[in-house]
Amino acid sequence: MLIEKSPFVHIFSSSGVVCLYHSLYVTNIYGSHLLAELFGSLRFPQTIEQAARRLCKNESCIRPESLYYINLLLKHGFLRYTDSQEESHLLSNLQQQAQYSDPRFLYLVPTSACNLRCKYCHIIDTWAAYGHHHMSLETAEAGINKFMEHSSTSCQREIMFYGGEPLLAPEVVKHAVSYIRKVDNTCRITMFTNGTNITPDIAKWMADNDVFVIVSMDGPAEVHNQMRCHADGHGGFEDTARGYDICKKTGCRLGISMVLGRHNIPGLKSAVEYLINRFEPVDLGFSTLHLHKNGENPAMVDVPLLTHEMIDTFKFIREKGVYAEHLFRRIRPFVEQQIRLKDCPSCGGKFLVAPDSSIGFCEAFLGTGRYYYPLDSFDLSNDGYNEWKGIAPIRRDECLRCPAIAICGGGCPYDAWVQHGNINNLDTIRCQQANILLEWLVWDLFEQIKGEINDPWDIIVPEPAQRQMIYSKIAVNNKSLPLQGYSTYGESN
Repeated sequence: MLIEKSPFVHIFSSSGVVCLYHSLYVTNIYGSHLLAELFGSLRFPQTIEQAARRLCKNESCIRPESLYYINLLLKHGFLRYTDSQEESHLLSNLQQQAQYSDPRFLYLVPTSACNLRCKYCHIIDTWAAYGHHHMSLETAEAGINKFMEHSSTSCQREIMFYGGEPLLAPEVVKHAVSYIRKVDNTCRITMFTNGTNITPDIAKWMADNDVFVIVSMDGPAEVHNQMRCHADGHGGFEDTARGYDICKKTGCRLGISMVLGRHNIPGLKSAVEYLINRFEPVDLGFSTLHLHKNGENPAMVDVPLLTHEMIDTFKFIREKGVYAEHLFRRIRPFVEQQIRLKDCPSCGGKFLVAPDSSIGFCEAFLGTGRYYYPLDSFDLSNDGYNEWKGIAPIRRDECLRCPAIAICGGGCPYDAWVQHGNINNLDTIRCQQANILLEWLVWDLFEQIKGEINDPWDIIVPEPAQRQMIYSKIAVNNKSLPLQGYSTYGESN
């Protein structure tokens, strides 16, 4: 039987060590230069014996080590028999999974108004044409009913209050939470807020109703206030910190969402260390900037610089045991060896109900005139919904040969639209970020398992338990963490 190299194998090298990485199986194997030489010699199908002779560089002799080497690569899928259908069956299964409709999240926007004017905000940029709308109690109930009608019953439902600033409409929020608890008392509820409007009464109400509160903070005052400002231009840190402290005193579960840009890059690790020590959040979210509708966000920084800052910060927080939601969308698929089919739950998993009684999938498109529909007539046969749920890199020919396909998920459809005019195109910003993160993960795993390649014939295949070492002290399966379903959405079964 003839063997050949898998087209899904990619080669990394560092300090004399070679790593083969299978992007569909999410498997690594480490060795010497012999790995690269073997793959270089397999330009056409050949027998195991032919490959072994080339590996030995002596056609009259086949060393036992070379046969072991090749059979190990066959066992783990780096090499395959020419008639093998295993990869094609896996690919077909993944592509079918990617088309599955599984709505389980609702963004409820009580008001489009916001009392801050954050300089990098792409929402304000796109919502300018939308104007200020305040949700009626009837729309809140209708949106919740529509979500309950079409959401998945096989997974945990989650409803997030979003804005604008949702706490500028406290009567809508309180009514909606009460209604949610009536129709589905198991539903998880999360409040995204800038924290500036939190009072002791609101904080106590959120604690009593088990609302997880995620407050937007980008670092200490001198960092935060560069971007997060009130309408008159003065920084919002003091008001945000006061709101956070009120929530903490009343017993709310709290997390912090950071937006990363030129105000906290470089220096992200110091900003994160400050927030952890000062506020003790349950988790952190690292949100990378989105493009403005007419082009680049003025607060954006170089993607390699941003990504390496995120990596250095992750190495710090994993020793503190602090979970980082957005980063784990990339790290967990690599560790758990499960392909992330979709990056954003907007691609089939999320509805957004707007204050004007319209429903869509992505907050960034509100005000653009695209992908929003009348709430009362919406159902899952909607053309827009079916277009969004079909977005997945595993279904794109141009993505199938990318090393980072397992951890990417396709990035942001909105940013793809800004870049290329089509939500189905590549988000090249997050493509670049995913590839940098993948190469770091490949070598961090080798470092974590204390791998050593001392002999040309040494070879290491990390065990699943060893891959978990990348997490260090982070309890990734802690069910009390916020947005766990949101973070894991789109990962293959």
